Amino acid sequence: VTQTVFNSVNVLMGVGLLSYPFVLRLSGWVGVLILLCLSFVSCHTAKLMGLMMDVPSGVKLREGPMSHKILGFQDLAVVSLGRVGSLCISLLFLGETFGYGCIYLIIEGDNLGKLLRRYAYFADWTNEAFMTLSFVIFMPLWWLRNLGLLSYFSALGAFAAASLFVGVAASGLAGWEPNQAYCPAPYTSCTGSIIHPSPTEMARWDAIPSVVGLGMVGFVGHAIFPTIRNDMKDRRQYNTAINVSYAIATGVYLGIATAGYLMFGQACQEEITLNLGVSPFSQLTVWIIVINPLTKFPLSMAPIGLGCEQAALSVLGLDSKGPLSLVVSLIVRTVLALAALAIVSAVPSFGLVMGVIGATCSFSLAVTLPSLFYLRISSNTLSWPSRAFYTLLVALGVVGAVLGTLSAIQRHLSKDL
Repeated sequence: VTQTVFNSVNVLMGVGLLSYPFVLRLSGWVGVLILLCLSFVSCHTAKLMGLMMDVPSGVKLREGPMSHKILGFQDLAVVSLGRVGSLCISLLFLGETFGYGCIYLIIEGDNLGKLLRRYAYFADWTNEAFMTLSFVIFMPLWWLRNLGLLSYFSALGAFAAASLFVGVAASGLAGWEPNQAYCPAPYTSCTGSIIHPSPTEMARWDAIPSVVGLGMVGFVGHAIFPTIRNDMKDRRQYNTAINVSYAIATGVYLGIATAGYLMFGQACQEEITLNLGVSPFSQLTVWIIVINPLTKFPLSMAPIGLGCEQAALSVLGLDSKGPLSLVVSLIVRTVLALAALAIVSAVPSFGLVMGVIGATCSFSLAVTLPSLFYLRISSNTLSWPSRAFYTLLVALGVVGAVLGTLSAIQRHLSKDL
């Protein structure tokens, strides 16, 4: 169970952790209640995944003795929605992975800019220039055809999350000077201190649609949970492991959101690292956040990269192990990375990209699709109250996705930052 909890927490706690103080800036303290609701719903649907995996499939999914055994998210999609529905969900996965590739470019560029602009050579660099520098830094690892070695660094994500939590808390408790670009002296509206907090608001109801998209990002791991469950020795402990994992992740999210909002109030930036000052400990925290995307970018882009490579080789009639396949791989990966760079150069907003991914992909994967799968797979055994409840969840997932996406775009266009 301990290993399952570690793996699940590592899946949940990703880049969304950077934006939770900004979530409270948008919503006020009512955002805490919203995050708790999102956590509860996502935890419940994660446990539904395990329940559905124990139901024998009426559809042949593969060859061999496990032909009718549901083993993963895609199997659930095939059983519930057919092959066409499964294909649509695969495209959703690919869109999400490409979106995260864009996010890692933004994180790297923003935080490199924060660290390096104090040096004369980088003082006049634009955000786009730092994004391009991030692209150059990412490419050597992204060109590797065997990304298996990078998977050994997956625990770096959990370490980065823990470092960020400790770094923000330590800065707030010590009252270290915040970034004066966002918190100018004499620090009355933005103190940088938990002991002497900044002014905050109770609720900003007009920003709630934006909050649900940003907030949902940290509660989705549903595409990976079936694999984690398959690796358990005692699968009866799956629900317990999920409950503990969500409790830990939610506790960390609320902790950093509360600390960041108290420290910076209405000056909270989309990435909390941008608010941190120049103290050595704060700088170390930012460097850890800068290092983390070095492996995350190639790993997150791998599914779409491999898919495009296979398609290109098929069109060209080339053998995947032939000498020209390496050239095709390098070209495809370079083009994909350039496409991501073009997008983040045109829209260099962490909050916008996170909000859109959270609303469209995270709501779909964590709320809409698991509830829809359950309605289809258990249609003959559900009572009418249960059927009504999961139908409502499907509807809420769709509404949340649409409103969250539109609100994120509207907020970006109105520059309500």
